[in-house]
Amino acid sequence: ALSVPAFAGIPVTHRDFVSSVHIITGHQKENEPLKIDFDFLAKTTGTLVFLMGMASLKQITDGLISKGLDKKTPAAIIENGSRPNQRKLVADIESLYDKAVANHFKSPSIIIVGQVCKLSDQYDWFSKRPLFHEKIIVTRPKDSGGTLSKKLRELGAEVIDYPCIEIKEMEAREQLNSKISNIKTYTWLVFTSKNGVQIFFDYLRNQKKDLRILSDMKIAAIGSQTAKSLLDYGIIADYVPEIFDVEHLAQGLCEIVSSEDNILILRSAKGNEAMNELFNIKGIHFCDLAIYDTICASERNEMIAELINKSEEIYVTFTSASTVTGFMNSIDNNVEINRITGICIGSQTAKEAEKYNIKHHIAAEATIDSLIQKIAEVQNERNKA
Repeated sequence: ALSVPAFAGIPVTHRDFVSSVHIITGHQKENEPLKIDFDFLAKTTGTLVFLMGMASLKQITDGLISKGLDKKTPAAIIENGSRPNQRKLVADIESLYDKAVANHFKSPSIIIVGQVCKLSDQYDWFSKRPLFHEKIIVTRPKDSGGTLSKKLRELGAEVIDYPCIEIKEMEAREQLNSKISNIKTYTWLVFTSKNGVQIFFDYLRNQKKDLRILSDMKIAAIGSQTAKSLLDYGIIADYVPEIFDVEHLAQGLCEIVSSEDNILILRSAKGNEAMNELFNIKGIHFCDLAIYDTICASERNEMIAELINKSEEIYVTFTSASTVTGFMNSIDNNVEINRITGICIGSQTAKEAEKYNIKHHIAAEATIDSLIQKIAEVQNERNKA
C-alpha cells in the first residue's frame, strides 16, 4: 500500500496535496456486495489506496463518483508493483476503468485515488532506469553469474539466470602434485580465468600449502576480473594486458620474459591455443596444464525456447565462447534466432556467435561493467529509433 505507489513515483502523502492515506480492501467474498463506505471516502481529502480491487474496479469508481467525488480526480493503477514487468496507468477516475480494460490491466494491482497521482511522472524513478522492461538471459555458470545479474536488475532488467556451462575440476591431481612439488622450477605462473585462480588456490589449501610456495615467482592474469580474483587471495598480478584476451596476454609476456624463464600456464582444457603457438614460435619454455574443464549444456530447454519466440527482442549475454555453444545446444531448432541480440565479452566469443548467425555486439573491454555498458548503449540507440 505504501511501497508500490512509491515505486511508481506516487507518494501517498505530500505536503502540497494531502496529509492522510486510507487503505481499503477492494475485495469481498464471492456473491457478496462490497462493504465500502463510499460516502465517507468521497468526502475525505486523503489518498485512497485499494488493495485486491481489480475485479471490483468498476464498482469502486462508480461508487466514489455516485457519492460526489469529482469525476476528474486523478487516479492510478499499478500492476506488478516493484517487479521488472511493472506497469502503470494514470487517468482521472471517470475514465480509469475503460482505460484499464483497453490496456488489459489485471491482478496483482493496486488502485490509487487522489491528487498525489499527479506527481507520478515527476517522481517516477523505477521505470526510468535504462534497462527497464528489457528481458536479458544470463548464460554464465551458476557460481559466477551473480554479479552480472545483480547489476542488470539494478538497471531495471528482467533477468533470466540460465547457466549454459558448468566448470568442472579436472582429475589431474598427479600432474598438479608434480608441478607443485617442482614449483620453484617455474619463474612465471599464468592464469587465463578466475576459475583457474579459484581451483588452484583451493588445491593449495587442501594440500596444507600457502602463498610462501610462490615466493620469487611472477604472476600474470588475462584480465581485470582474474586479477581481482588473485587480489582476493592477497596477490597483486605482475602483468595484466591492456586488452583482455589470450592473444594479447601471450604477446605481452613474450615482450617481458627471457630465454631463462619457465612459464606454468593453468587454464581450461578447452582454452585458446594461441598462447602455446606463440610461445613455441618464440622458443619460450612453458608447461600448459589444464586444471578444469568447461562442460556445455546439452539438453533442450523448452521454457527458454518459448520465452525467445514470444519476445519481440531479447538480449543474451555471452561471457565466453563456451556459453554461446552451451546456449545453442540447449535451444530447439525452431527457435527464432533473429529475436536474439547477443552481447559478447570479447572477439573470441563474438566469433562463436557468428557461427550460429546470432546478431551481436562486442563490449569495449572484457569486463562485466563494459558488457553492461554495451547493453545500455544498444538499448539507448533502440529507444532513439
